Amino acid sequence: MKWMQHLKWGLMAMLLALLVGCSNLALKKPDVQVANIETGKTTLLSQDFTVTLRVQNPNETALNAQGLSFELMANGKKVANGLSNQPISVPAMGESLVPLTVHTSLIDWLQLAGAAMQQGKTSLNYQINGYLDGLNGWGRIPFTRSGEWQLPK
Repeated sequence: MKWMQHLKWGLMAMLLALLVGCSNLALKKPDVQVANIETGKTTLLSQDFTVTLRVQNPNETALNAQGLSFELMANGKKVANGLSNQPISVPAMGESLVPLTVHTSLIDWLQLAGAAMQQGKTSLNYQINGYLDGLNGWGRIPFTRSGEWQLPK
């Protein structure tokens, strides 16, 4: 009969773990916005940018992610993708700024910016798609955002 007690405690532990896991399913999706894009180091073959994301948490519990993965598009063309393994912590009902270094091909970047300027445009349309990975040690949440980025003068 001792094994019945162990089985009962084991089932109760599994039920508790399931309830805790289900509470994570009720998380509202964080809002991820591009707060800033700054040009950085330029070499013969590459151009670096710092893309700062603003992550807003609409939940009553803090969000902690192990990192994020993303893809950056400009005027419909993929210009960069990347990973960050830096932990991200966003307080309950709050926001955090997350700076990311993005590396692009200098040639591709110059062609893209040059084509926009030839058309008389002073900005590029961008879209960033990605995932907050390892959210609260559980899973990943997708995000996408688009907007306009003013070209440097």
